[in-house]
Amino acid sequence: MRAVRRSGRVPGSGDCSGATPERILQSMFLAQLQRFLRPAVGVVLPTLIVCAVLLEVGLRARGRLPSNVTDGIFVAHGEAYRLKPNQSKLSTTPSYSCTVNTNALGLRDAAPGPRLLAAPYVAWMGDSATFANGVEYEQSFVGLLGDRWRPSGIEVVNLAVGGHHIQEQEELLRDFVRAAPRRPEGVVVVFTPQLMALFEERYHDLVVRSGYIFQGRNWLPSYALVTLGNTSSAYCFFRDGLRKLQARYLPARGGGAAELLGMYARSFPAVAPEATRRMEDRISELDDGIRALGATPVHVYLPTAIDLRAGEILAADPRAGGDFALDHYRDALRRQSARSGVRFVDLTPPLRAEYAKGQPLWFSQDMHYNAATHVVIADALFELMGRAAWAGPRGAAAPADEPRRAAAMIPARVAE
Repeated sequence: MRAVRRSGRVPGSGDCSGATPERILQSMFLAQLQRFLRPAVGVVLPTLIVCAVLLEVGLRARGRLPSNVTDGIFVAHGEAYRLKPNQSKLSTTPSYSCTVNTNALGLRDAAPGPRLLAAPYVAWMGDSATFANGVEYEQSFVGLLGDRWRPSGIEVVNLAVGGHHIQEQEELLRDFVRAAPRRPEGVVVVFTPQLMALFEERYHDLVVRSGYIFQGRNWLPSYALVTLGNTSSAYCFFRDGLRKLQARYLPARGGGAAELLGMYARSFPAVAPEATRRMEDRISELDDGIRALGATPVHVYLPTAIDLRAGEILAADPRAGGDFALDHYRDALRRQSARSGVRFVDLTPPLRAEYAKGQPLWFSQDMHYNAATHVVIADALFELMGRAAWAGPRGAAAPADEPRRAAAMIPARVAE
């Protein structure tokens, strides 16, 4: 009779040769968990899908459409981007809701369509603060000044695009003058600390898809989330709800003065003496190009919310007081304006006075100025600049019928 070899099998355990009792128990537990989860997933997942569909239908029936449309307004242009011409797009975020209209020239305006420039006009350049994120065009300080100057026969055009550097704005000005029926009488450049700190920057690796801007090669996951926010009301409902809860119960505390005031730090590259000289030279070059168009440049310094809060930030971190040059960019612009004979308008005093009143000047989850603050800015500009926005020293005027030749005199900077 042959001996029966022991197989070492434990009923229900599979092949456990050499297995310890702990591994055997673990395998039995996982097997039982899988038997439990299969029917649970089969019930829960379809239920969640049905609930999401019902929520989507209910939100749309109540007028709650997808809201993630803040950036879908752009078109690729060279290595950078510009605004799509002739569009009207609603932008709704947890902080604000506004409509972005662009005219046939691809500039932000009160309405889509052609823009006649028969009357003398002033062109405005800048970043998102001048573009006026979060408010209607008519509520922006550029739009408000346009309403006040129009009875005197003066129009305004807003060349500002959120995220643009000096380089992209200069190129846009040059192309605009080539296409416009007449040159501007004046060009007002609204400088924020960010615009000045990034004076040598330009874009190199942007991707524009469906009017949305992404930076870097790994843009697809971000694009998927943006697309989801642009198509699903349910997703926006949960996303915006989480953001509001976070803002209410987990307010951002930041990283202290070093993080919030980083670009004012004396160690920041743009604050170094040599970089400051290059920045002033770059602004002078821009002024020369504007004068070559037969227009008069005007410099406006617009402080940001961080500028206005700097005292509070340093009070919470008193040891860092000597590490920052809070007036660096404003002083540099003031010096350069005086050196070049360009009119300098400082909006810091009126905005600090308004901030001291305790009224909110910016949106709850976005540091751009709200509509009420744009009124304050427009009032201050109208008082400081008057009706003749281009008053002051004029450069050598180019003939009015030669906008193309004048535009070509603005040097086209290329990436190094």
